[in-house]
Amino acid sequence: AIGHVDSIRVSSDAGLAWRPEFPLPNDKMNLPAARNAVRNTLNRSPMHASWFLNDPDCLLMRPTTSLTAHELQGILTVVAMCGGPVIVSDDMKDVKNERLRMLQALLPPSGRSAVVHDILQKEEPEVMSLEMEGPAGKWTLLAVCNWRSRMRKVDLADIPALRVVTAGDHGEVHALHSFEFWGATYRERPSHPECRTPHNLKLPRPSLEAHAAHLYALRPVIQDRPAYLGSDLHFSCGSEVIAWNCDTPGEVLLTLDIGKRYAIAGKVWLYLPQQQAERESSRIIKATGSAYGGHLKNSDDHLNVVVITVSFDGRGDLHVKF
Repeated sequence: AIGHVDSIRVSSDAGLAWRPEFPLPNDKMNLPAARNAVRNTLNRSPMHASWFLNDPDCLLMRPTTSLTAHELQGILTVVAMCGGPVIVSDDMKDVKNERLRMLQALLPPSGRSAVVHDILQKEEPEVMSLEMEGPAGKWTLLAVCNWRSRMRKVDLADIPALRVVTAGDHGEVHALHSFEFWGATYRERPSHPECRTPHNLKLPRPSLEAHAAHLYALRPVIQDRPAYLGSDLHFSCGSEVIAWNCDTPGEVLLTLDIGKRYAIAGKVWLYLPQQQAERESSRIIKATGSAYGGHLKNSDDHLNVVVITVSFDGRGDLHVKF
């Protein structure tokens, strides 16, 4: 097919359940099943955009399948990180709003395939990363999956191939901004006291449900510098930002555009470090602009993280003073 087609299916049929349904045998290769589609898509991900565009088969979002919310989260993570076309075979009026929102977060696709770190060690690989860059800086998307049939803890510190974004000209990395997309949670992750290189940063040890995935946006913590942490608008947690300026102390200006022609609403997470004078008194944060949705609050996860509602049609600006 190389040189003859632009895109080709790289997986089995997606199927209505995680495993092949009775009376089909429990085959891992080609029979219709979500597990088989995920397995084949991950193992053939290096072909994407090199040989042809990988087609991971259609997504099944309607409520009449046997797929759980956690399984959908895992499937969507694989499709997003592998960069191929996002195709839905459902009648969209049958898709519930919550699942429709999950689907919308994959659009537009990145077009780039992540590095699958354990592709040679596991039959069903579980760790992917994708280096990203945009107006708001550089960051790493890290996907950690659990394809077992039970919940388990995953120690990200055991991932030897992981390479996170360094702070560049701003000095050595001592901590990471860690934003988990599906759970919309933020944590600042300090580096290990004895290991200060980017390869040895201390990362979260999440509990993962069966057949689910976590998707992290990782950025270096730069002293006294604001940072865009992520949003619930797009899985990349950064590609939706087409302009970013934080050169003026106490101000952040950004423009959001996710390439969609309809109105969209959601939330963005910003890291706004406090100045020394503010640490001794209450501070005031104000937001304006065409994208401002009328509400902001400090995150429950961190004092310097602010969650801002946004609402815009096509493109919107946000101006934050702190």
